[in-house]
Amino acid sequence: MKYIVSESLCDNNLGKTAIGKARADIEQVAQANGFELLKLPLVDPKYAFSHATHLKVYENWKQNIPKLGKGDALLLQLPLRQHTLLFSKLLKKQKRAGVKIYAILHDLDTLRFSMSKAASYKERIRRKAEETGVLALCDVIIAHNDRMKAALVEMGVDEKKIITLKIFDYLSDQPAKDRSFDKTVIVAGNLSDEKSGFVYKLPENVKFNLYGLGYKGIQNDTISYKGSFSPEELSDKVSGSFGLVWDGDSLDTCSGFYGQYLKINNPHKTSFYLSCGLPVLIWKEAALSEFVAENKCGILIESLNEIKDIMDKLSDDQYHEISENAVKVSESIKKGQFFANALKQAENIANNQAQN
Repeated sequence: MKYIVSESLCDNNLGKTAIGKARADIEQVAQANGFELLKLPLVDPKYAFSHATHLKVYENWKQNIPKLGKGDALLLQLPLRQHTLLFSKLLKKQKRAGVKIYAILHDLDTLRFSMSKAASYKERIRRKAEETGVLALCDVIIAHNDRMKAALVEMGVDEKKIITLKIFDYLSDQPAKDRSFDKTVIVAGNLSDEKSGFVYKLPENVKFNLYGLGYKGIQNDTISYKGSFSPEELSDKVSGSFGLVWDGDSLDTCSGFYGQYLKINNPHKTSFYLSCGLPVLIWKEAALSEFVAENKCGILIESLNEIKDIMDKLSDDQYHEISENAVKVSESIKKGQFFANALKQAENIANNQAQN
């Protein structure tokens, strides 16, 4: 049998972010490909991560994950919502029983927290120990892209067991809308000053529509805040010509911890934009810029100050061509084809490992 673990977390704000949807989509695609759902109710998230909590989380895993055997497979979404240093112990038992362990990475905490000044030294060490211990036990790891794969190899993970997703899916029944070239740029996601400081100093010569939580800035003739919506609602609400993939507090480059993380990460907002048939404006150094360039579904930019000039030089026919390419990509993203393909590849690798 094949199983995917579903960690249940009740958070009202998750309904208005892509975090909950990313994991839910993985679960849905996995189930469509023969995996059964193993529901894991989480320990009260208010608990501080003490030694006692680590034990409690470990006991929770032990009680809710059945003993599997040879030929079975267990799919994990990493990082776990509630991790414990003892989780590797549980995986070792499953491995000894002949269970194949697959992992799909949503984030790479070892690098994510090493870039963050907010994370304490103790937290960085704990996160690294938790993550590297689990990754070492996985038979196949699905990384975001080639850059994340290279980062994993540098961390000591065997290259042969890493495959790449290319881009996250964004399941939806919404048809992609015909987009007119009105030169308006959409910014969707976390609009807090910490993550998206750039939205508080946007160029005044371009129109922006903002969607998401945390916005505390002004509105004027060029900046319009449209509110926050669930992922399902947002697909029907967004209005504009391009979706922007940018992080940090600078207009000239993607700066700081969040900006640097774009160099290895596949931000879920990119998948959202493309699922709507929206071409993207993306930082040229972002990992996903390679996917965008290959599929000709957006424009690579170095600075937000370039946008006005790019819009002025882009013809309606050129925009229509880019938009059509975005719609083509959206059909695969909305059907879950990228993860389905990665999952099949993972199972083939695991089967070959068993035969050798």
